[in-house]
Amino acid sequence: MAQARKRLSRAEALRRRAGAQFVGRRAQLALFAENLRRNPDSEATDDPADFLFHVRGVGGVGKSTLIAEWREAARRAGALTAVVDENDVHGVESALSAIARQLADQAGPLKEFDRALDQHRRSLQAAADRAPAPPTGGETASLPARMITQAAFGAASMLPGAGVVAAVANPENVALGTDRLIAGLRQRRRGNDSEEEALSRAFVAELEKLCGARDNQWVVIFLDTWELTGRHLDAWLREFIDGAYGEVPLDVVIVLAGRDELSERDWGTLRSEVVDVPLDVFTEQETRELLAVRGVTDPEVVEAVLGLSMRLPLLVALLAQTGLQAVDDVADADADLTDHAVERFLQWIPEPDRRETVLAAALPLQLNHDLFACAVPGAAADAWDWLLDQPFVSGRGSYRQYHAVVRASMLRRQRMHSPTAWSAAHTRLAEHFTAAREALERRLPERKRRTDEQWRRATLNETYHLLCADPAANLAQALEHVARITGVARADLPAWLDMLRQAAQDGDHPELTRWAGKLRTAAAEEQPETAVLTVLCAPGLPPHVRAWALAERGDYHSMSDRTPEAIADLDRAIALMPGLPDARAYRSRAHVERGDEQAAMADLDAALALDPEYAWALCFRGVIHLDAGRPDEAMADVTAGLALDPDLNWALIVRGEAHREAGRLEEAVADFTTALETIPEAGWALSRRGEAHRQAGRLDAAIVDLTAAIELDGEDESALGSRGLAHHAAGRLEEAVADFTAVIELGATDGWALAQRGNSHRVAGRREEAMADLTAALEANPADDVALARRGELHRLAGRFEEALADVTAALELDPGYVWALGERGQLHQEAGRPEEALADFTAALELSPDYAWALVQRGELHCLAGRLEEAAADLTAALELDPAYVTALAQRGLVHRLAGRPEEALADLSAALQLDPANEWALAERGELHRLEGRPEEAVADLSAALALDPAYGWALARRGGAHRLAGRLEEALADLSAALQLDPASAWTLGERSLAHQQVGRLEEAVADLSAALAVDPGYGWALVRRGEFHRSAGRLEEALADLSAALELDPGYVSALLQRGDVHRRAGRFEEATADLTAVLELEPEHVWALVLRACTHQLAGREAEAVADASAALSRNSDDPEVGSFLVMIFLQAGRFQEAREALRRAAQPDPDDSDVLLDTAMLALLEGGREASLAAWNDYAAAAGAGKELEVAAAALLHGLVVGSAPPDALARAFLSVPQGRLVLVDVRAYVEALTRVEAPVGPRADAALRVLRAPDAP
Repeated sequence: MAQARKRLSRAEALRRRAGAQFVGRRAQLALFAENLRRNPDSEATDDPADFLFHVRGVGGVGKSTLIAEWREAARRAGALTAVVDENDVHGVESALSAIARQLADQAGPLKEFDRALDQHRRSLQAAADRAPAPPTGGETASLPARMITQAAFGAASMLPGAGVVAAVANPENVALGTDRLIAGLRQRRRGNDSEEEALSRAFVAELEKLCGARDNQWVVIFLDTWELTGRHLDAWLREFIDGAYGEVPLDVVIVLAGRDELSERDWGTLRSEVVDVPLDVFTEQETRELLAVRGVTDPEVVEAVLGLSMRLPLLVALLAQTGLQAVDDVADADADLTDHAVERFLQWIPEPDRRETVLAAALPLQLNHDLFACAVPGAAADAWDWLLDQPFVSGRGSYRQYHAVVRASMLRRQRMHSPTAWSAAHTRLAEHFTAAREALERRLPERKRRTDEQWRRATLNETYHLLCADPAANLAQALEHVARITGVARADLPAWLDMLRQAAQDGDHPELTRWAGKLRTAAAEEQPETAVLTVLCAPGLPPHVRAWALAERGDYHSMSDRTPEAIADLDRAIALMPGLPDARAYRSRAHVERGDEQAAMADLDAALALDPEYAWALCFRGVIHLDAGRPDEAMADVTAGLALDPDLNWALIVRGEAHREAGRLEEAVADFTTALETIPEAGWALSRRGEAHRQAGRLDAAIVDLTAAIELDGEDESALGSRGLAHHAAGRLEEAVADFTAVIELGATDGWALAQRGNSHRVAGRREEAMADLTAALEANPADDVALARRGELHRLAGRFEEALADVTAALELDPGYVWALGERGQLHQEAGRPEEALADFTAALELSPDYAWALVQRGELHCLAGRLEEAAADLTAALELDPAYVTALAQRGLVHRLAGRPEEALADLSAALQLDPANEWALAERGELHRLEGRPEEAVADLSAALALDPAYGWALARRGGAHRLAGRLEEALADLSAALQLDPASAWTLGERSLAHQQVGRLEEAVADLSAALAVDPGYGWALVRRGEFHRSAGRLEEALADLSAALELDPGYVSALLQRGDVHRRAGRFEEATADLTAVLELEPEHVWALVLRACTHQLAGREAEAVADASAALSRNSDDPEVGSFLVMIFLQAGRFQEAREALRRAAQPDPDDSDVLLDTAMLALLEGGREASLAAWNDYAAAAGAGKELEVAAAALLHGLVVGSAPPDALARAFLSVPQGRLVLVDVRAYVEALTRVEAPVGPRADAALRVLRAPDAP
């Protein structure tokens, strides 16, 4: 059984039939076939394959036929092929889509390209979502067009702080605020370049995959009717070949076919790479071969066809199709060749319905099966397939078209033969397209129709047929379409002008021909849109046409920095057509450009009154609200606009920005994210979302978005600036400086980037660089309050307080509510020693921002320094309620608790601070000081040593550790630390005072006094040092010097108890008993339980002869149960002199508790025994005293010699007294020794008289 024959497809059958009938062009066929057999790699061969062919020649010469044969040759060589012509190409996207579709049919899905194409189309839809919609190309665009285009394709820039309208500007004109709004609005449109580039790159990537699938895998792309398709692809193809979208594989071959030579200006650099294939008419031999193939062999007929067709392949084929048999069948050579050939062709068709089919099907500009059915009602079932076999019908895919030469002849024949039928047929076709248009309108909102490709195509064809049917009646509407398409979809303008020319030619209408010619001439000018619209503004045209033309031209003026001309045009448009909302919307943009927000808002309100559902106008009004600082009103308008038209993706970005400016950061991120789902490469949305993340503290997410925006546009100053801020906040100061530097190098002149870079330098500790940048920023913008405040801080850190105050105050004059500047000025006042002014500034900052924790801490510190400890604790506690982990606040409150006498709370706070920050040397040192003051020297040394390990030059901690060592009795270590601390800070009064104590403890009294004097030289108001030095003077017997120091201390602080007590004692020793009593009484008024004040006043009373008062004070002191043995020792003598032996014995018991063998205790024991039992009974006690005192110091030995000698010895009493007085230190205890001698005068002889004699010497005027 014979094998079943594979069934052919229609396309394959047509190709085989055409191939079988193809004759001639053998050299061209061989050229192409041979090229496919060569290696394309120039490194592998000296004669690599060519990759770029240009087939050119006049209409009808057979270009399309030849490339069809070349395509078959390529297929036979295993190549993947694709061919496109004017039916497929309406731009780069449509061309690439058609090519990719054909390649996918042969090689499988091109997934990467399909994804890029889907994204591209969604982005285009987003970019088109405004009414009137933006031009799709060209020099400039209106603000809404820019808003859409920039939002969709990433060209927008917005530095932090910039207005949203200014932000849609080109990076060359980026604005930082409304003062640069106009400049920001005037920019060149970038159209959909970035998306188109992405699509092109995906296309090249797919070519690489296809060519790499196997060795020698050719991909041949045929671009037919280059005179038309080149309008869209010429520049793109040159960039494609040049590698702008990726390196094109060597196995890709490009074939162009068109009527004209390639432009030398554009193609000069590639001229050597182009294989030029000019096609001429057939040779005589080729003509004869074609006729023979078609059955025309009669020599006379052949000769006649040779003459009539001029060997043009189209006419040869057309005449051969008619079955010529005799020379009479060939018309008069003087007739129009094409008309005659067509006439002859029609006569050859025997069936009348076939002839009518051919003629009727010529009327549409393009044909598909539906249009064929409309053009040829009732056509036979096989008529469509029959028509496709005719030699003058070409095309692929859904659409076919007649050869232009043949179609023109057929249309001319019909129009002249039957004008009525001509008009009716075109009317019927117009109604077909009207129905298609209206069907689209039922699903398309009015303001989306002109941006819909199907709607525009249906409208163009409808208009063509209406013009052919009745040019006069439909010319005005056609011209309005042209005016509106010039503003809506500029890329369609050439197609509309071609359509007008075609309608004028086909309908032979003089007025239409004149308008078509004027418009084509205008379109050839340097600014075609403006020129075309100027033609349509001409007087005499209907008002609606002129109104639309004026409105669109006004819009172009607006974007070309011609605002006065724009407003003039738009005023005229509104005067002609008051109900045109688009003109008012356009004029609102022009008003914005000149800074007249009120007029802009009035126009938008009027536009919305005319069309309440004008979604774009609502959204643009939101833009103006946003730029004016009204984010809530902006959000309301944009939300209403989006409810009407959810596809206005650019408006999502605007609303996101409104949310961001209003502080609704999560809502902002949500809107930006939704917009980016539709427009992943919307640089502005990425930049703004990054900024929202930054403001929300999500620094890593911010940097990801901002980096993506910068990768899309390396000159996006907004994204660079925001990323710099994010790096700064994250502590990556070098990266921040790099980003701000990049902004500056891009030419930013407003000072913002300089100010930010200066701030990063400041935080990094590079003060000179920071000062230079901030000063330069202020030269560019003297009203930059932030830069002023930051420079003020630098001046403060450098100790230039006056310059600092001037800068920060200037910042606050610009912005009285600038909280940070208030805080900085408060700190400046604090460091300059102006605490009241500092307190006022911190309080003002907190009134504006009650949650400003730093200011609470600073004010708390001020309260602490001023001794207002409860107010300090309140502020610090408030700061900790805002931030429980605020280490500085915890440590500072610990200090306040210590100063307020709450050591446990102080320890808790300082320990909590150190749990959070174990390396906080201040908190370690402060806790060490707390331990020292609480008598825990070892813990103190541990903490202070830890602080010094972190900062060996921490003088305060070194001094306090010295104090802790002194407290622990390690006096050499104490002196070493204190001396080292003084090397670091020689003017530390506290350290000098503390070292004086250490010197005293090791017996270096002069060094102790020297340190105290040095401390007082540093700080004359250092009361403690005055008291300590007064005490040293008192101990050394320098009573007047002591009195001076102690009085000075009391002038500083009249309630200084220690100073009062010691001055009272000095007065007592100097015999000024009234003054002594006054000082000691003052002590007891301040501290009624002060035992020593009672004791010393009792002594004073006794010396002044006020025995009752002395006993009263002594009894009060005794009742206090003091454990101080010295207190008991003093009281013994008072009670003995008063004869109150019982109280004396109690006082002696207390004095003897620590050390019963102390010489002072033994002296009091002897005195009590003497006074109670007489001389004989006390001798043993006196001898014990003398033995103990004899082992003591010189002064103690001298006092014992006197007293023991008076009671037990026989030496003359006056000699004993003079011997005592001769001891250098005797005067220090003279008052107390005289008291003992005076008590001895009351004893029976021989002691009493001897004591009297000694007392006279001790009281003599020359006695000390």
